[in-house]
Amino acid sequence: MAKTLTLEVTLSDEALEFVRRKIASGEYLTESEVLANSLELFREEDEEQDRFEIKEVIPAFDEVMADPGSAIPMEQVRQNLEAGRLQRLKAS
Repeated sequence: MAKTLTLEVTLSDEALEFVRRKIASGEYLTESEVLANSLELFREEDEEQDRFEIKEVIPAFDEVMADPGSAIPMEQVRQNLEAGRLQRLKAS
């Protein structure tokens, strides 16, 4: 079993209410379980972001630096993002 340490944290009213709702629902038994699970999900998300940057962002950056003419103009990026946002809205 992993070594555990005690840590005192201060939560906003909203965060504390969220923790209490999770316990009341029976999904978790203790505040510690809620926070430990939340931190694990945060760690996984952070690692996924790192993988994305290594796999997608860095190579794209290197490509543009090697050939600046291959870059997409900012206005086109905005249009592409807006089109994607509208498609997601329609799908939901």
